[in-house]
Amino acid sequence: MKRLALLALFCALPLLASGAEKKDHKFAVIGVLHPFFEPMGVAAKDYQKATGIPTEYRATEHFDMEEENAIIDGMKALGYNAWALWPGHPNSVNATITELKSAGMPTILVGGQAKLPTDAALCIARPWAGRAIS
Repeated sequence: MKRLALLALFCALPLLASGAEKKDHKFAVIGVLHPFFEPMGVAAKDYQKATGIPTEYRATEHFDMEEENAIIDGMKALGYNAWALWPGHPNSVNATITELKSAGMPTILVGGQAKLPTDAALCIARPWAGRAIS
């Protein structure tokens, strides 16, 4: 679990670099309803407790970028303005990342990679051994 708390700290780095006040941040972490992603919810709560920055974990039902975009749209409406995303699709996630970045919302990737080039500020993921990213 300490690794995940550290992961959450890395997720905050783009926020800290923005120069905005802590009270202006709302941090969203998005994964999938799957055992691999369960610790991300705990890390999000730990991060909020440690920093005071509102942090919420949400998950898609399927490994699907359209579901993820629906969650992102809803969370944007609630004022979330910084993102740690699992890339629902290595190609189409880039359009979402570019849209968020254009709106001044820092975005990192967690647990999976996007096709390069990407506007993600950071990617925390294990490389795919022997597999090309399509």
